[in-house]
Parts: sequence; structure tokens; C-alpha cells
Amino acid sequence: MAPKKKAKKVPESFPFEETPGAMGLAEEMRNLGQEIVNSFDARMAKLLALRQETAATLKSVRHQMKNVRHELKRKATDLRRFLHAATEFRGQAVNGMMSAFRQERQAAASHWQSMGAALAKRRASPAR
Repeated sequence: MAPKKKAKKVPESFPFEETPGAMGLAEEMRNLGQEIVNSFDARMAKLLALRQETAATLKSVRHQMKNVRHELKRKATDLRRFLHAATEFRGQAVNGMMSAFRQERQAAASHWQSMGAALAKRRASPAR
């Protein structure tokens, strides 16, 4: 592989002999080169501005996402507390219902026992 040749820097003025149009061509080439450099610089400036704008937007989005994450964590904690409190309340309500059910069952059992005893007495009595 042959080594690449280095590009030569264009001098400010070409050492041409004074021929009609020779300096005009050199000046046009210099102007064209300058336009290319200026165009490149302008594109790079726009690219840099776009990168900065994108970076600022990403930073803002990350900040907003961080706030959303904290808000969701806070709401999840509040929900857990609410559900825990609701479970205790429900547990108390269920305990109260079970206690009332036990009392009613005991009363019904007592009634059935007394009724059974009364029926047993009637069966045992000779007056039948």
C-alpha cells in the first residue's frame, strides 16, 4: 500500500505569470474553498446547537421522570397504608360479625336444647 500524499496548503496568491484570467480563476478557487469552509463551519455550529438542545431536553425529561418516580413511590406507600388500615377495619368488622354469629348460634343451640328437653318430657309423660 502506497503512503497517502499530504494535501498542500493553498497559498494566499499563486505564483502564476500574469495572464488574462489566471488571477480571476485563482480568486474564484480561493472563494469556493472559503465558501466550503464557511458552509462546514455553519453545519457544525448547527449540529453543536442541536446537540446542546437535545442534551437539555434529555436532562429535563430525566428530571421529570425522577419526579414521577418519587411521586409514584409516595402514592404506592400511601396505598399500602390505606390497604393495611382497610384490612384492620375489615378484620374488626369480621371479628364483630363472627362474635354476633357465635352469640346467635349459642342462643339457638340453647333454644334447641331446651326444646329437646321439653319434647323428651312430653314423650316420657304417660298422659299421651
